[in-house]
Amino acid sequence: MKTKGIFSKIYPVNDYYRSVSRGDFTSILYERNISEGRYKAYVKIEYYDDSIIYSDGRKYIVKTRYYDLFSAIFMMRNIVFNVNDSISFPVHTGGSPSFIKIKIYDGGKIETGKGEIETFLLVPSIKDERIFGKDGELKIYVSKEEKIPVLIKSKLFFGEISFIIK
Repeated sequence: MKTKGIFSKIYPVNDYYRSVSRGDFTSILYERNISEGRYKAYVKIEYYDDSIIYSDGRKYIVKTRYYDLFSAIFMMRNIVFNVNDSISFPVHTGGSPSFIKIKIYDGGKIETGKGEIETFLLVPSIKDERIFGKDGELKIYVSKEEKIPVLIKSKLFFGEISFIIK
C-alpha cells in the first residue's frame, strides 16, 4: 500500500505485506513492514508445525498450524458458507496465537470493472487485536460465485480506505 500525489506529502503511507502459505493455506511466512507518517513497524514471522518464531527472537510453541490474515482470506475460498454463518479458525499475525472469527453477511451488489457482482460481506475479528487500521474494522466483500475478494474496506483515523479489485 502506498499513497501517491498530494496525499503522500500530508500523510505518507508505504506499507509492505508478504504472505507465503502451504497448499492448505496455513502460513509458512508472514512479513509486515509498516511506514505510515512517523509510525514505523516491522515484523517477520516464520510458522512451523510445532512453533511460531519472530524475527526478534520471540517463540511460541503450538500444537496446530496457523493462518496469517492474508492466507486466511484465501483459505475462505475453500469453505462452504452462507449468510449469517460464523466461522472460526487459528490465526497468528502478531501478539499471541489466537482464533479469528468471521461473520458472514449479505454484501449486496458491488460495481466492478466486470459489472455488478453479488457478494458476501466477511467481517473478521480477533479478540484483543486490531486487524487493520486504527479501529481494527475490516470488511471484505467476496463474490458469491467464486469467493474472490472484490472490495476491502477499513476505517482509519482520518477516514476510510477502500481497495477495489479491478
